[in-house]
Order: sequence, then structure tokens, then C-alpha cells
Amino acid sequence: MPRIPTTQLPPYPIGGSASEQDGPPNGERRLLNRDALISKGVTYSRPHLWKLVEAGKFPRPIKIGRINFWVEAEVNQHIDRLIAERDRKGRAA
Repeated sequence: MPRIPTTQLPPYPIGGSASEQDGPPNGERRLLNRDALISKGVTYSRPHLWKLVEAGKFPRPIKIGRINFWVEAEVNQHIDRLIAERDRKGRAA
């Protein structure tokens, strides 16, 4: 089965209500596969990524078929937390 680049995947609707801070309107969520994580700068190795997920330090993926997908808004929140942590450490030094 050929891989579909994430840029070609339409937003996948996931239940629940959405607000502006949660992501796109109408409850739509953009899902990221492993390749899309890498393109966003999340270059953890697979084993390290799963250690972070198990420790609760990285968002848990959802599984569709045999493929894991991460909700883009959750990955963005993770990146924002890393930036905030860096900034706090920079001020403390």
C-alpha cells in the first residue's frame, strides 16, 4: 500500500466540540503521521518517541488501521511547552 504524504490528507474530523484555541472549526483536526512529525522538527528516534509517550511527555497518538497519527494541535502544544521551558531556563541563568 503506497504511503500518502500528509500534505494530501484532508483534516480528519474527530468528535467533540472545537474552539478557536483547539484548532480548526467544526471539530476538524489535522493529523500528522511520523513523516509529518519529522517535517515539523520532531526528530526523536522511534524508541525515544515511545518512551516520551509512555512517560506522558509527548502526546499519545491515535491509530487508524496500522498507522499512528498525532493530532497537530497537541504536537504544537508540546513544542510550545519546550519553547517556554527554554525561555524560563534562559532567564534563570
